[in-house]
Amino acid sequence: MGRNLDLERDLSSLIALYDAANADLSGTEIRTEAYWQSGPSRYRDLFPNKVIEQNGQLVGYLNYAVDTNALEVREACFAPGNSQACNELALILLAEARQKGLQTIKGSLPIDHPLIERLCELSDAHPHWDQHEKTMVKVLNWPNLTAKLGVQAAPGSPGDESRFWNELFNPASESTPTWLSKLPPARGFFYWEPDVF
Repeated sequence: MGRNLDLERDLSSLIALYDAANADLSGTEIRTEAYWQSGPSRYRDLFPNKVIEQNGQLVGYLNYAVDTNALEVREACFAPGNSQACNELALILLAEARQKGLQTIKGSLPIDHPLIERLCELSDAHPHWDQHEKTMVKVLNWPNLTAKLGVQAAPGSPGDESRFWNELFNPASESTPTWLSKLPPARGFFYWEPDVF
Protein backbone atom coordinates (compact mmCIF):
# COMPACT_ATOMS: atom_id res chain seq x y z
CA MET A 1 0.00 0.00 0.00
CA GLY A 2 1.37 3.33 -1.00
CA ARG A 3 4.90 3.89 -2.13
CA ASN A 4 7.90 5.92 -1.06
CA LEU A 5 8.17 9.49 -2.28
CA ASP A 6 10.24 10.06 -5.42
CA LEU A 7 11.08 13.73 -4.89
CA GLU A 8 12.14 14.50 -8.46
CA ARG A 9 9.08 12.85 -9.97
CA ASP A 10 6.53 13.84 -7.31
CA LEU A 11 7.43 17.36 -6.17
CA SER A 12 5.08 19.34 -8.43
CA SER A 13 2.18 16.97 -7.68
CA LEU A 14 2.99 17.10 -3.97
CA ILE A 15 2.89 20.90 -3.99
CA ALA A 16 -0.45 20.96 -5.85
CA LEU A 17 -1.95 18.35 -3.50
CA TYR A 18 -0.78 20.23 -0.40
CA ASP A 19 -2.29 23.48 -1.74
CA ALA A 20 -5.64 21.83 -2.55
CA ALA A 21 -5.88 19.96 0.75
CA ASN A 22 -5.08 23.07 2.80
CA ALA A 23 -7.05 25.68 0.84
CA ASP A 24 -9.69 26.17 3.54
CA LEU A 25 -7.39 26.13 6.58
CA SER A 26 -6.03 29.31 8.10
CA GLY A 27 -2.63 29.10 9.71
CA THR A 28 -1.03 26.52 7.45
CA GLU A 29 2.30 27.47 5.93
CA ILE A 30 2.26 28.76 2.35
CA ARG A 31 4.78 26.36 0.87
CA THR A 32 6.32 27.58 -2.36
CA GLU A 33 8.50 25.31 -4.46
CA ALA A 34 11.53 27.04 -2.92
CA TYR A 35 10.18 26.26 0.56
CA TRP A 36 9.83 22.57 -0.32
CA GLN A 37 13.33 22.44 -1.78
CA SER A 38 15.13 24.41 0.94
CA GLY A 39 17.60 22.87 3.33
CA PRO A 40 15.43 23.55 6.41
CA SER A 41 12.57 21.54 4.90
CA ARG A 42 14.83 18.50 4.89
CA TYR A 43 16.01 19.06 8.48
CA ARG A 44 12.43 19.33 9.71
CA ASP A 45 11.31 16.13 7.96
CA LEU A 46 8.82 17.95 5.76
CA PHE A 47 8.57 15.21 3.14
CA PRO A 48 6.05 12.38 3.35
CA ASN A 49 6.99 8.78 4.13
CA LYS A 50 4.30 7.38 1.83
CA VAL A 51 2.35 8.66 -1.15
CA ILE A 52 -0.63 7.09 -2.86
CA GLU A 53 -1.73 7.27 -6.48
CA GLN A 54 -4.90 6.66 -8.43
CA ASN A 55 -4.72 6.35 -12.20
CA GLY A 56 -1.14 7.61 -12.16
CA GLN A 57 -2.00 10.77 -10.19
CA LEU A 58 -0.75 11.55 -6.70
CA VAL A 59 -3.89 11.75 -4.52
CA GLY A 60 -2.60 11.48 -0.97
CA TYR A 61 0.39 11.39 1.31
CA LEU A 62 1.42 10.71 4.89
CA ASN A 63 4.22 12.13 6.95
CA TYR A 64 4.64 10.16 10.18
CA ALA A 65 7.27 9.21 12.72
CA VAL A 66 7.67 6.21 14.99
CA ASP A 67 7.94 7.14 18.62
CA THR A 68 8.79 4.60 21.35
CA ASN A 69 5.15 3.78 22.04
CA ALA A 70 3.11 5.38 19.23
CA LEU A 71 2.94 6.17 15.56
CA GLU A 72 2.85 9.97 15.27
CA VAL A 73 1.04 11.49 12.28
CA ARG A 74 2.84 14.71 11.40
CA GLU A 75 0.86 15.52 8.25
CA ALA A 76 -1.85 13.77 6.23
CA CYS A 77 -3.23 15.23 3.02
CA PHE A 78 -5.39 13.83 0.26
CA ALA A 79 -7.38 15.18 -2.65
CA PRO A 80 -10.47 16.92 -1.23
CA GLY A 81 -13.51 14.65 -1.25
CA ASN A 82 -11.51 11.54 -2.20
CA SER A 83 -12.75 9.01 0.38
CA GLN A 84 -10.84 6.17 -1.28
CA ALA A 85 -7.57 8.05 -0.74
CA CYS A 86 -8.53 8.77 2.88
CA ASN A 87 -9.27 5.08 3.43
CA GLU A 88 -5.93 4.05 1.94
CA LEU A 89 -4.05 6.49 4.19
CA ALA A 90 -5.85 5.03 7.23
CA LEU A 91 -4.95 1.49 6.15
CA ILE A 92 -1.29 2.45 5.70
CA LEU A 93 -1.17 3.91 9.23
CA LEU A 94 -2.86 0.88 10.78
CA ALA A 95 -0.57 -1.55 8.94
CA GLU A 96 2.52 0.42 10.00
CA ALA A 97 1.35 0.48 13.64
CA ARG A 98 0.68 -3.28 13.59
CA GLN A 99 4.03 -4.01 11.97
CA LYS A 100 5.83 -2.00 14.68
CA GLY A 101 3.72 -3.49 17.48
CA LEU A 102 2.27 -0.09 18.41
CA GLN A 103 -1.14 0.31 20.06
CA THR A 104 -1.44 4.08 19.61
CA ILE A 105 -1.64 6.40 16.64
CA LYS A 106 -1.35 10.03 17.66
CA GLY A 107 -0.72 13.29 15.90
CA SER A 108 -1.74 16.76 15.03
CA LEU A 109 -4.71 16.86 12.66
CA PRO A 110 -7.56 19.33 12.26
CA ILE A 111 -10.37 18.16 14.55
CA ASP A 112 -12.69 17.54 11.58
CA HIS A 113 -10.10 15.75 9.43
CA PRO A 114 -11.81 12.74 7.75
CA LEU A 115 -8.80 10.54 8.50
CA ILE A 116 -9.65 10.60 12.22
CA GLU A 117 -13.14 9.22 11.60
CA ARG A 118 -11.83 6.60 9.18
CA LEU A 119 -9.13 5.41 11.61
CA CYS A 120 -11.76 5.09 14.34
CA GLU A 121 -14.08 3.09 12.07
CA LEU A 122 -11.35 0.71 10.92
CA SER A 123 -9.85 0.16 14.36
CA ASP A 124 -13.00 0.34 16.51
CA ALA A 125 -11.31 3.04 18.57
CA HIS A 126 -12.29 6.44 19.93
CA PRO A 127 -10.19 9.58 19.60
CA HIS A 128 -8.80 11.45 22.57
CA TRP A 129 -8.31 15.20 22.15
CA ASP A 130 -5.66 17.50 23.45
CA GLN A 131 -4.36 20.88 22.38
CA HIS A 132 -1.25 22.95 22.58
CA GLU A 133 -0.39 26.57 22.10
CA LYS A 134 2.86 26.23 20.15
CA THR A 135 2.43 29.06 17.72
CA MET A 136 4.02 32.33 16.94
CA VAL A 137 2.74 34.85 14.42
CA LYS A 138 3.90 38.35 13.78
CA VAL A 139 2.77 41.09 11.45
CA LEU A 140 5.72 43.08 10.18
CA ASN A 141 3.71 46.05 8.97
CA TRP A 142 0.44 46.39 10.91
CA PRO A 143 -0.78 49.63 9.23
CA ASN A 144 -0.15 48.22 5.74
CA LEU A 145 -1.94 44.92 6.49
CA THR A 146 -4.99 46.59 8.02
CA ALA A 147 -5.21 49.02 5.10
CA LYS A 148 -5.12 46.15 2.56
CA LEU A 149 -7.84 44.26 4.42
CA GLY A 150 -9.91 47.41 4.89
CA VAL A 151 -9.92 46.69 8.62
CA GLN A 152 -9.58 50.31 9.73
CA ALA A 153 -12.79 51.35 7.99
CA ALA A 154 -14.91 48.36 9.10
CA PRO A 155 -17.12 48.62 12.19
CA GLY A 156 -15.76 46.63 15.13
CA SER A 157 -12.37 46.19 13.50
CA PRO A 158 -9.47 45.22 15.76
CA GLY A 159 -7.29 48.05 16.94
CA ASP A 160 -4.37 45.87 17.86
CA GLU A 161 -2.49 42.88 16.50
CA SER A 162 -3.42 40.53 19.36
CA ARG A 163 -7.18 40.92 18.77
CA PHE A 164 -6.61 40.66 15.01
CA TRP A 165 -4.96 37.21 15.31
CA ASN A 166 -7.55 36.01 17.80
CA GLU A 167 -10.45 36.91 15.51
CA LEU A 168 -8.71 35.74 12.35
CA PHE A 169 -7.72 32.29 13.57
CA ASN A 170 -10.96 31.34 15.29
CA PRO A 171 -13.53 29.48 13.19
CA ALA A 172 -16.27 31.52 11.52
CA SER A 173 -19.56 31.75 13.40
CA GLU A 174 -22.58 34.01 13.80
CA SER A 175 -20.40 36.38 15.80
CA THR A 176 -17.66 36.62 13.16
CA PRO A 177 -16.63 40.28 12.91
CA THR A 178 -17.81 42.08 9.77
CA TRP A 179 -14.24 43.04 8.86
CA LEU A 180 -13.54 39.34 8.21
CA SER A 181 -16.37 39.00 5.69
CA LYS A 182 -14.02 39.93 2.81
CA LEU A 183 -11.87 36.87 3.45
CA PRO A 184 -12.68 33.43 2.02
CA PRO A 185 -14.31 30.94 4.41
CA ALA A 186 -11.92 28.85 6.49
CA ARG A 187 -12.28 25.97 8.94
CA GLY A 188 -10.23 27.63 11.64
CA PHE A 189 -6.64 27.89 12.69
CA PHE A 190 -4.38 24.89 12.11
CA TYR A 191 -0.80 24.25 11.08
CA TRP A 192 1.11 21.05 10.37
CA GLU A 193 3.76 19.73 12.76
CA PRO A 194 6.63 19.90 10.22
CA ASP A 195 6.13 23.66 10.00
CA VAL A 196 6.78 24.17 13.72
CA PHE A 197 10.29 25.51 14.07
